[in-house]
Amino acid sequence: MVEREYPKFLFAGFGSRFVAFIIDVFVISSISSIILVPMSNIFGIHKATAFFSIYNLINLIIYLGYFFLLTLLNEGQTLGKMIMGIKVVSLEDEDLKVETVFYREIIGRFILKKLKIFYFMILFNRDKQQLADFFAGTSVVNTEYFFEYMQLKQEAELVKKQMDNPDDKAVYTGEEVLVAKEESNLENELEKIEDENLEEIKEQE
Repeated sequence: MVEREYPKFLFAGFGSRFVAFIIDVFVISSISSIILVPMSNIFGIHKATAFFSIYNLINLIIYLGYFFLLTLLNEGQTLGKMIMGIKVVSLEDEDLKVETVFYREIIGRFILKKLKIFYFMILFNRDKQQLADFFAGTSVVNTEYFFEYMQLKQEAELVKKQMDNPDDKAVYTGEEVLVAKEESNLENELEKIEDENLEEIKEQE
């Protein structure tokens, strides 16, 4: 596990994350209505003040399940994050792991649901992490900036490898690989022509 330090400008601010969260809450409310209204009519399950009532538990499962499944299966993006052009990334691994998403979207978000003040931690640390991000070793970045940054980083790593290993074709860029292939094909053709010429000379002798 390697801790990754990304440039500060990549991290999404409080505003875009807040709007994404509001969109997600609206989507979750719609899903909950679709599921819970028929259940209320069929099984007589209704809203209750008790936190551990059946109605509230189902609501909680929908809430946490939405964030967990979309973040895990949609490359760190819920519908709200997609609209706002932001995504969750790991600061410790290359990709989001199941356990990372579980810590962030199940344990961390369950706590945040009751202690929303910890969302404001985003305003007071470099990597824009709220409580759930600290649990999971994650943060939220601007998707467009992050994609461009990772592309530039990969290109820089390729250039460095090429400088360190100038004769190693395994680290060539795509264009250089094509050139190398063309040169290789040309060499093969020349060898074939030479072999054919040798055979003709032998036949003449």
